[in-house]
Amino acid sequence: MLQVKRLTFVISSFDLGGAQRALINMANYWAAQGVEISVITLNSEDKPFPYHADARVKLVRLDLLYNSPNLFQGVIHSIKRIIKLRNAIRESGADAIISFMDTTNILTILASLGLRVPVLVAERTNPMLHKIGWKWELARRLSYPFSDVLVVQTKGLLDWARKIGATKVVAIPNLVLMQKEKCPISDSSSRSIVTLGRLAPEKRFDHILSAFSLLKDLFPEWTLTICGVGDAHADLVAQSKQLDINNRVFFPGRIDKVHEELARHDFFVLSSLYEGFPNALCEAMACGLPAVSYDCPCGPNEIIRHEIDGYLVPSGNIAELANSMERLMENSSLRRTMQSRACEVSERFSMELIMNKWECCIVKAIEGKS
Repeated sequence: MLQVKRLTFVISSFDLGGAQRALINMANYWAAQGVEISVITLNSEDKPFPYHADARVKLVRLDLLYNSPNLFQGVIHSIKRIIKLRNAIRESGADAIISFMDTTNILTILASLGLRVPVLVAERTNPMLHKIGWKWELARRLSYPFSDVLVVQTKGLLDWARKIGATKVVAIPNLVLMQKEKCPISDSSSRSIVTLGRLAPEKRFDHILSAFSLLKDLFPEWTLTICGVGDAHADLVAQSKQLDINNRVFFPGRIDKVHEELARHDFFVLSSLYEGFPNALCEAMACGLPAVSYDCPCGPNEIIRHEIDGYLVPSGNIAELANSMERLMENSSLRRTMQSRACEVSERFSMELIMNKWECCIVKAIEGKS
């Protein structure tokens, strides 16, 4: 059990996203142990809150997200954000601060200078490929050495973290909650593939559509469901029509009961250009779905055990993606075997295991400040 009185989280906003979900899981866990938890967000109070927060978690919204018309205004706005964030951090009385996501991490480090409160910053995507602009990138390289701990999600990012000068770096993956729903294998002729995520170019759902189209005549009973919302929706719908698979591809949009939706399908596919530590992949496997994924940087190869609970495919290779999908589509016995192993992801990344890693980091960070 974590022996601190107060913890404060900082994040830009509580829009739908893996970072937000991970943060609220952590906040709820410690709140249930009696730790006083504050969550500071930079967005306004009129934004809806999409995740369930424990009633004991205090939410503080600073309304600091606004556009800057030029560089001068950008600097002024950033200074105002830092001052207001510093006041909020001081008022929270935190024993330690945990910040999520690149630009927010930078602001949090600067806002905490001189407060003698340990700051743990967490990168929640792949910073080697996720672009934030040269100004923010320079600010990250200058500020991160002042953090007490830099947390990345995969071992593959440790070298990057050390190169930017972080003094203490730890790889902690996301926790995976145990799910009761398991993907049913039945004798029904209806079979389905699912994928989930923001409909954006870097997720490369167009690759899944192309791979599925290569298999459409071999497996006429199979369908594909692409869950999520985003700017690429219209292009993906148009592509499905062009490939003549639109009557077998479904776009349900945002899914509120994610695990219930995932458990309806037979296996999961991930086609991202890059990831931090893909929550959707973990959630699908926790529901008992085998997975086919591009071996993109970073995350999938630390989650999927190749040929045990899924398949890792050379990134960008649509033909190999289709081949691995075909293996699962044609072999129900293989799907059953991989299903029983896929749900072990909940044990490999259990709440107790992952939270223990975070608690060790917090304790060491506090000791380092004393």
